[in-house]
Amino acid sequence: GLYIVSSSMVLPNTVTTEREQQSAVIELDKLLNNKSSTSAVRCSAVASFVNILSSYPTTSVCNSIFLKLGDIFKSGDNTIRFCVLKVFEKCRQLLVRVFNAERLVKRVHHVFENEIDPAARSLAIRMFACMAILLVDDKRIHSDVRNAIRSPNESEVNACTFCIKELCRVSVPFASDTLSLIREIVLALETPLMQRLQLIAALEYMYGDPVTALDSWILLTDVLNRYPMLPIVLVSLKTLSQLSIKSSIRHEQLIK
Repeated sequence: GLYIVSSSMVLPNTVTTEREQQSAVIELDKLLNNKSSTSAVRCSAVASFVNILSSYPTTSVCNSIFLKLGDIFKSGDNTIRFCVLKVFEKCRQLLVRVFNAERLVKRVHHVFENEIDPAARSLAIRMFACMAILLVDDKRIHSDVRNAIRSPNESEVNACTFCIKELCRVSVPFASDTLSLIREIVLALETPLMQRLQLIAALEYMYGDPVTALDSWILLTDVLNRYPMLPIVLVSLKTLSQLSIKSSIRHEQLIK
């Protein structure tokens, strides 16, 4: 099958050889670097990297393309950055094959650190969420995400809330260091319902060490006592159940 990127360029749906992969990337580079290319063509070119990654996912190809996408994210506008984010979301399982992870993280972090536009920062934070497996021990990113959740911008806060859950899923140090922040936000009266529910759900992944697991269990029971609303009760009980299974915590109160 064929994949149409622009009226003047057609790529195969699948790439089966290194030569085909290299040719496809060269053609996409031409479109991305052509100043006359429209935003729609650029976005289509970025999206086509999914086909290359999916059909020819060697370590060198994955490393090269993800770094290239990192450059595009760093230098592009928010529309292009959104397209890059979609590629990362679809191919996130291949990120483990990136052997220049530090360089990739640095390119995304550049946007987070230097942009004052909340939309750009939100996209960078969602990229961090996709890249969580590469950020297990990255204290700088951990700290940035925790600090950014204090932002007055709703989209940035929502991105941070999602990112916190993704990082808790893979990083025991992040989960342990972030529990006190989650406690503060979850128990605060002014916290919006959806944010409260998402952070409660993140507590499912606090099983990496016994102290954090027990403190999370105590927080969840506190939430149930303070906020006996049906959505909160349902999410809290589900999270308690999962946390109890994964951490081997057993309490009679859970059954009650």
